[in-house]
Formats: sequence, structure tokens, C-alpha cells
Amino acid sequence: MSEVDDELYGLRCEIGSLVAENEGLKSENKRLRDMTRKIAEIIRKMDRDGLIRQPVAPPDADFEIASASKFADNMRKIAKHRGLTQREMCRKAGITWSSWKNWVFQGMLPQTRTLLEVCDALDCTPNDLLRGMYGRSGR
Repeated sequence: MSEVDDELYGLRCEIGSLVAENEGLKSENKRLRDMTRKIAEIIRKMDRDGLIRQPVAPPDADFEIASASKFADNMRKIAKHRGLTQREMCRKAGITWSSWKNWVFQGMLPQTRTLLEVCDALDCTPNDLLRGMYGRSGR
């Protein structure tokens, strides 16, 4: 084999391992989305049964404003990527238009159970919405 053949063989092997790694990441993302859906179902059941309590102290206001802004931007981007208008996303998640406007224009964050319903509607994880991780792992 020539030097070029050796280099081509090495590149083919590297491409093969990258493809396998990408398939593994896709599988892991699907598993995380499935877990998010299950958690959302459990939280909805606990809420119906009156087992969820609101926090005693409000979260740190500076963190909340920064996170709410990022949440709203990420929510809009993911909905657009999924081909949904904001109103369609609201209907699919079972949230009111006024709640959406509060998140986008008033710097508010949804409650945990609502966040999980939005994740379910957009087929994403809470990290996708709160931290902007969407699309970094091959979805």
C-alpha cells in the first residue's frame, strides 16, 4: 500500500468511528426525551394528588431574569425549528397565550410542571430551553 492509501484508510476509519459516535448521541438524546416525558407524567400526577408544594423563598431575582430571557429565546428558536408558530406551541403544550407573553415580555419563568409540558410539546429537554443546549448533540 502506498502512503496515500494508508492515509485514506485512516480517514475512512475515523469517519466510521464519528458516524458510530453520532448514532450513540442520537440514541442518548431519545432516551433523555423519553425520561423527560415520564418525569412530566409523574409531576402531573403528583400535582393532581396535591403532593407538590411551592417553594418557601423566591429564587434569586438576578438569576431568574437572565434565565427567563434565555428561556424565551430558546423556546422561540426551538418552536421555529419544529415548524410551529408560538400559538401552535401554546396549544400543543396546553398553556395560555397570556402565560407565553409573561415568559417572553415580563421575564417570568414557568413552573416546573409547565416547563416539562413545554418540553414535551417541543420534543426537547429542560436544558434545551433553559441553557440553550438544543442542537449541540445532533438533534
